[in-house]
Amino acid sequence: MTNEADELRRRREELDALDHDLLDLLAKRIDAIREIVSEKKANKALPIRDEQREREIFDRWANAASQRNLSPYFVGRILREILTYSRHYQESVLRPGPAGNEDSSQPLKVAYQGIRGSYSDQAVRKLFPEDADHVIDPIGFPSFTAAVDALERGEVDFALLPIENSIAGSINETYELLLHRNVPIVGEEILKIEHRLLGLPGASIHDLKRVLSHPVALVQCSRFLSSLPSTIAEGHEDTAAAAEEVARSGDRSIAAIASEAAARAYGLEILREDIADQSENYTRFVLVSTKPAVADRRLPCKTSLVLRTNHEKGALVHCLQTLVEHDINMSKL
Repeated sequence: MTNEADELRRRREELDALDHDLLDLLAKRIDAIREIVSEKKANKALPIRDEQREREIFDRWANAASQRNLSPYFVGRILREILTYSRHYQESVLRPGPAGNEDSSQPLKVAYQGIRGSYSDQAVRKLFPEDADHVIDPIGFPSFTAAVDALERGEVDFALLPIENSIAGSINETYELLLHRNVPIVGEEILKIEHRLLGLPGASIHDLKRVLSHPVALVQCSRFLSSLPSTIAEGHEDTAAAAEEVARSGDRSIAAIASEAAARAYGLEILREDIADQSENYTRFVLVSTKPAVADRRLPCKTSLVLRTNHEKGALVHCLQTLVEHDINMSKL
């Protein structure tokens, strides 16, 4: 038994060393990206994204994976995450404002609704990849309005607000803020929402009596919750706040529906993954500022308009016809 345990420990030590090597290689790749983005910042003729090159890289990786008896699908997913991070980093450096290196010595303060581990917190960190040159300070607020208030008072540089969910639809409170407050949109992020059932270490699904989460998350996981007939679902102000309450309670009969990031933030275990009724669940966030930004033309940008038409037939058609005449694609009405 001792020999088997020693062999297992040795194998795990080998894995730890390989993981260390992988991280070193990733760090070197990011260093190379920093050099590339410096060149792109100096030479605006260089494109941010080369889709032909990306396809060639995917083909190369797929062929190399097959030669090494690895799954091309698995390797492709890893590459996709690496390239997505690379693109986000380049866009964050070229984006106007504090993230565009006007004063990179100061932390970039971004307001959001929620607390650490919330989906909005994750969206901030995804939109602004952090490194030694760009320090991000996400600051949570109790409401969307409070986040925008802080922005208008100059306490933060930006605010990130959810504007629509692929399942729940438009988030009207955000639209109201955009309509009545002078906070133009200067960026966007799309985050995949992946709900997990979180509990205290040692908790069991079979012993649960209460499940806490935001009401929307509870609805999105209704099929899973119906498989727990002895469990009561209770609405909470926020998914991450629900996870925090479970951690604070010390009660193994209480669980929360929240993100993997919330589990890490509050020391909880993932009792069950992929519990949402629909796996394709995305939330689009908009980044707002107190002044408009002139974007680098190489960045993938959208323009959002709020307008009121006359109350007469064909008024909306005439507006849309203008977009057609100027070859402008409309993504949402």
